[in-house]
Amino acid sequence: MVEAVGVVRGSRKPNSRGHLRLTGSDPRDPIQIEANTLSHPDDMKAAIACVELCHEIGNSAPLRPFVKREVMPGNLKGAELENLIRDAASSYWHATCSCEMGRDSMSVVDGNLRVYGIQICVSRLRLL
Repeated sequence: MVEAVGVVRGSRKPNSRGHLRLTGSDPRDPIQIEANTLSHPDDMKAAIACVELCHEIGNSAPLRPFVKREVMPGNLKGAELENLIRDAASSYWHATCSCEMGRDSMSVVDGNLRVYGIQICVSRLRLL
């Protein structure tokens, strides 16, 4: 049995924005997806800081007795670390339906799960 531990970073609120593009007029035509992952400089800065923090934690004295070797990122810096982060980047999602809760323009529901933008006649609608 292989015993291992991994630390994965994720951006909960990335600044990068992608888009979908129709490839034809037939609804069965595939959709072109441009994720534009890590296209905003702040997202890459956050990714680098997180990877460096995970590297520091994984190599810390309290964890040293449990670590046989580090697989990655090793001592990568600069463009090499950025390339590793870009190559390893993927999207992730919740296993069930989800929507953002909060007060900003991207939020779908408030702290009481009331849906923003719903008229008064259905103001009792809640997402659970």
